[in-house]
Amino acid sequence: MKKQNSTLHSGKYVMFIMFLMSAFMLTGLTSCSDDDDNNEEPTQANIVGTWQTTYVDVWDKVNGVDDGEGYKGEYTKIMLTFDNNRNVSINGSDFDGTPIISAGKYSITGNKLTIENEGEESEITITRLTETELILEYTYEEDWENEYLEGYMKLECKRIR
Repeated sequence: MKKQNSTLHSGKYVMFIMFLMSAFMLTGLTSCSDDDDNNEEPTQANIVGTWQTTYVDVWDKVNGVDDGEGYKGEYTKIMLTFDNNRNVSINGSDFDGTPIISAGKYSITGNKLTIENEGEESEITITRLTETELILEYTYEEDWENEYLEGYMKLECKRIR
């Protein structure tokens, strides 16, 4: 996947989240069970809604060296909204307070969430989806401007609408 801006540190968070990040991350959920503990097969019908992050685990390495800007812990400043027309929007702020406002299109195949934004696609793994909980994981590796970049992001979210 290509970086969406030339600043590695600001681009990495918006990228995943932008889909969610390249990615960016409504109203009810269709469920076959009343048990929130059951992981559901990810579909457009059961991801539709607004999700708020509750926990984030993110790290990046440049040429094998941790960039020191990772974060692991509670984080509630990002909202992801998926609608019935395959639109996704992400609103909130980055770890340093930089606003995140992004939108794109999404599709789901199996446990893969693909988000398209400005001609770029990101594939995110849906590791958990219940009526009240969404967990997304994203990894990347790439050569970019003579540097080897790798990173990981995990977002744990709760449904708020």
